Amino acid sequence: MTINCLLKIIDDQLSLPPNSVFISWKSSVSNLNHLYPNLFISPTYTSIPLSIHHYFFENDKTFYQERYYFLKNSLKDLKRYINNIHHIILDLTEFDPKNNDDIALAENILLTLYNSVYDISDLGFKHKNETQKHEFLLLIKNQVELWKRLNDEFIIIGKAMVKARKLADLPANIATPLYYSQYLENYAKKNRLDIQILDNHSLCQYGFDALYTVGKASQYSSYLIKISYNGIPDNNHRYLFVGKGITFDTGGLWLKSGEKMATMKYDVCGAAVLIGLLDSVVKMQLPINITIILGFAENTVGNNAMRPGDIIKSYSGKFIEIINTDAEGRLILADLLSYATEQKPTYIIDVATLTGAIVKTLGYEINGVMSNNEELVHKMKQASEQSKQRIWQLPCDDSFKPQIESKIADLTNTPPNNAAISISAAYFLSSFVKQYPWLHLDISGTALDHNENICANGNPLPLLYHFLKNESC
Repeated sequence: MTINCLLKIIDDQLSLPPNSVFISWKSSVSNLNHLYPNLFISPTYTSIPLSIHHYFFENDKTFYQERYYFLKNSLKDLKRYINNIHHIILDLTEFDPKNNDDIALAENILLTLYNSVYDISDLGFKHKNETQKHEFLLLIKNQVELWKRLNDEFIIIGKAMVKARKLADLPANIATPLYYSQYLENYAKKNRLDIQILDNHSLCQYGFDALYTVGKASQYSSYLIKISYNGIPDNNHRYLFVGKGITFDTGGLWLKSGEKMATMKYDVCGAAVLIGLLDSVVKMQLPINITIILGFAENTVGNNAMRPGDIIKSYSGKFIEIINTDAEGRLILADLLSYATEQKPTYIIDVATLTGAIVKTLGYEINGVMSNNEELVHKMKQASEQSKQRIWQLPCDDSFKPQIESKIADLTNTPPNNAAISISAAYFLSSFVKQYPWLHLDISGTALDHNENICANGNPLPLLYHFLKNESC
């Protein structure tokens, strides 16, 4: 995806081309016409097509810094009109590029705009007219070089989000576990990154039985893929990210209903977001060492499918009783997290569409966070403030131990009751991280946009990027 973006120092004359959107914090049309004599403002932006479409946010910036999601919702109808729009002009003359709150708000607006130019129909499976090329114009008062640096970074994050979205949006008959292994092998080679790929044979050989078991009924091999970026090779600090990559989830023998199964290609979103995160770090050349460990599998039905009541030995050596075959994500993550501890990480962060219950708890705008380390949670909260991507910490202490106890094995993959499902899943994961600082992000509610068409949105990539940027300083 190409994002064409120009910065222009504002003067007392401004003329906008046809088929444009003008986004401004100025309080009224008359004020704008006074400031910009050559600016033509159409009487309305709800009728398409128009020469000029405009958006005015009449409250002050402070309100939107606190309630940024109103702003995002205000811009969502841009998506409907995007094919009629050629120029998108954003007035940043009220923003100070040295003010952290202004930077955060500008980033949030621009990431929303940069993501609006991608549509799921762009994947190549729908015959349509040539896609409209969009040009962005940022109007600023001064400090061109600083704004340019900031915007270059925003473009990289925006492109990384679109990369993650495209991967997750691909249909499961194309984006198989094999597809991801080949894609990442080529990506690592192109960017000179260290990569390790284990297929079914190697998974069994090295004892990754939980990951293998989840995908053993599929016609496709499962894969464990580890990729490392070394931004400061002489430094011992390494940040481990673990991603769930279920390319399609039928629920296994605990079969989902057709309605619930329809969007299950998106069970790969955790892994897809981490691929995008890695790309943003590589493109920005952040001085930090990170490793992402991804587990790809297809959870399906067949003669060889795992059954309720089966007992498997995980990579950690702990035995797990499988009660619910539709709780497969935590089985994969159990092996990946155990493997992550062997890398002697500074922090371990796992990202997964793990439980539907988190949606009932936090809805579609807030990421669920559970952790064994308050310092790590504090750092993630700081990144949340910067990225405007919300998180909410839920408990994850030993009072939840009965939720994962089994009479026949060391652990069970689902609780014996219907209580605290998201927390029980996280507490299960905590059994595999040893003493290492660990944080779990349940993104089941936040990974998708639920508009006319459900599609991936690339979240919470900006949250994780800001966490790493802070750590690299």
